[in-house]
Amino acid sequence: MNTVDRLTALIRNAVTGESIDISDDFDAAFAAVIKTARRHEIAHLAAWAMLNNGLIKDENNRKTAEKIVYEASYRDTKNNHAYELACDILSGAGIQYIPLKGIVLKKLYPESWMRSSCDVDILVHKADFKHAVSLFCDRGFELDGDMNFHDVSLLYDDSNLELHFSICENMKNIDFVLKKVWENAAPAGENVYFETNDFFAFHHIAHMSYHFLAGGCGIRPFLDIWIMRRNDFFDESKVAELCKTAKIYDFYSTVMHLTKVWFDGAEHTELTRKLEKYTLTGGAYGYFPNNAAAYTVRNGGKVKYLLTLAFPPYRNMKALYPVLNRFPPLLPFCYVYRVFQKTLGGNSKNAHKKYDIIKEQDSAFIKEVASLIKELKLD
Repeated sequence: MNTVDRLTALIRNAVTGESIDISDDFDAAFAAVIKTARRHEIAHLAAWAMLNNGLIKDENNRKTAEKIVYEASYRDTKNNHAYELACDILSGAGIQYIPLKGIVLKKLYPESWMRSSCDVDILVHKADFKHAVSLFCDRGFELDGDMNFHDVSLLYDDSNLELHFSICENMKNIDFVLKKVWENAAPAGENVYFETNDFFAFHHIAHMSYHFLAGGCGIRPFLDIWIMRRNDFFDESKVAELCKTAKIYDFYSTVMHLTKVWFDGAEHTELTRKLEKYTLTGGAYGYFPNNAAAYTVRNGGKVKYLLTLAFPPYRNMKALYPVLNRFPPLLPFCYVYRVFQKTLGGNSKNAHKKYDIIKEQDSAFIKEVASLIKELKLD
């Protein structure tokens, strides 16, 4: 078995108890499997399956696996505590909210800790956002950076809460549907709402498409889809219609097929092989060369992409510099400040590194990414 085959076999075993080939030498493959799994935020599942099946004989490997599982469980406990406190704060203030992403998905996994999350995501109405942030800060949460285009990060006891006032992604095609989130949510208790299952699944796919174009989304979202399907969580025909409305149907259908390849033994197509390669390269949080190639394609070349990085669209600038929401005429000054920061300021080192990657991109790789984007109809 290769690394991906071993990893998906371990995941299936962890989640479903499906038997695994214990004759395979997992100790010899341990480093490669865990390295790949870490990049995709699923190392705890691989480690647990190897431990549970007695596949690790090497003492150092065993200790590493045990530590990975412990850290996942610890993080889950911390996130659950932060989530419960957040719910208490919002409900106590009469603020309506919607739990998002991992908080919902973990209920579908055999054990809560199996669905790892780096943060807790909650949506509130935009009108309640500032009040909610103030309430959280009064209860011990700390702001971590500035507000971006749809949320703000709040830290609490080793946990990160992303408080959203929107789930839009600055992509017109998917935002056309995502902005209707409250219309597609139902009450489930005092002030708490949940997205309908079909809308939740669509949101998941739409978010994947956003991260795909930002460099990659990793294996975990595919696993989430597989888990949702196993639990009959959504109606595939209704999710397909939402994806058609958002113009991401071809992406959706290919993602569904690759999910079946990895976890149900379906056969690859040429397109799923391309998507697999891009996904494995990108990892859970993207890979800048993937990102650079995708945006070079979408912006019509390297020069236009570099100009877009230096001078983002006004809607992006408003998120980066909130003062523009009140004083739009300050836009030219914000552009000057941004260019200064990227060339001479604190962000210059990272900006120069990105510039070098974009400038030195391999044309064959750009064409490969362009072909994938075109076939998935995300161009």
